[in-house]
Amino acid sequence: MRSTVVFLLPFLTACQVLFPTPIDQHADTGPATKTVRTVGATYLEGEVLEAQVSLDGVAAARGSLRVGKRCLADGKPVLPVETESKSSGFLSFLADASAETWGLIDLDNNSPLEGRWDVTNDEKRSFIEMDYRSGGYRVHQIRYEPEKDPKHTRRRVELPIEQVPHDAHTFLGYLRRWEPEEGERGYLYVTMGRGLYRADVVFAGRDSIITAQGSQEAFRIDGVAVRISDKTLKPLARGERPFSLWVSTDERRTPLRIVIETDLTKISVELVRYARDPVPAGDLQPCTSRVDRAELDKAKGKKKKSDPKQLADKDEPDEAEPSMTPAQKEALEKLRSRILRKKDDADR
Repeated sequence: MRSTVVFLLPFLTACQVLFPTPIDQHADTGPATKTVRTVGATYLEGEVLEAQVSLDGVAAARGSLRVGKRCLADGKPVLPVETESKSSGFLSFLADASAETWGLIDLDNNSPLEGRWDVTNDEKRSFIEMDYRSGGYRVHQIRYEPEKDPKHTRRRVELPIEQVPHDAHTFLGYLRRWEPEEGERGYLYVTMGRGLYRADVVFAGRDSIITAQGSQEAFRIDGVAVRISDKTLKPLARGERPFSLWVSTDERRTPLRIVIETDLTKISVELVRYARDPVPAGDLQPCTSRVDRAELDKAKGKKKKSDPKQLADKDEPDEAEPSMTPAQKEALEKLRSRILRKKDDADR
């Protein structure tokens, strides 16, 4: 992943293909020694969260997260979650970017069972399916580009951990339902596209923020996500991705805001609507959407290398979203100049 924060990627995908990695925002977060533990269900059936992404206060994208009715996956009750986002405002002039994600959450442990990413940037598209288990996951990715045959990538990842790694949906749900003491720290492993990250977070306590609905009391969580090797769990050379999350203090524990400081601009994700839609009554039915297990069964683990000099981890490019086109790169440079000029004018 080229930029921004881990757990609201679906809301940020429309703009993240245009902006760089955030600079350090919370230097005192530090590594934690225990995992984050949730309290209660991470999502409720029928929940709807709609958000707006802004760059220095200018609207850039819109996104939504929707939770469906529980269904059965291989006889096990699971919770379907889906998101969609699309560039809007001035950003829509730079790129026609959109993203859809979908996942099934295992209700026994609030971890992902399987998931799907479908990210489009102008004429390029990346489609990823994954399934998860204790200590690992499998990936099947298809990349589409004009005048080229689709490119398939399959991979089976075995991790030196016992827990199930998170995806973006369950990571946000875990932080949302985290109820530690003030100052307590924790960590989680989360997949973003084909990449693996470790996120170290600290519970900063209560905070008052001004939203579109007025002043609200919130819990603030500060964190830093770092790209890591899936063999050694050691950091790779892609830098840190700091973030802050504000969650409402009421029983809904609604994510209200995310802020990311970058070396170019401030990215903020603001909740603009929360609802709880009714879900159909009746017994649980088999899930209507599943990943292609036949394709995932073709995934194989990495071959061991005999040369010790070749064992150094390489920071492979994460292609969850297609790369920028030359026209978008030129437009980005123009946008950077405009924002920097605005900041210089404001400082005078």
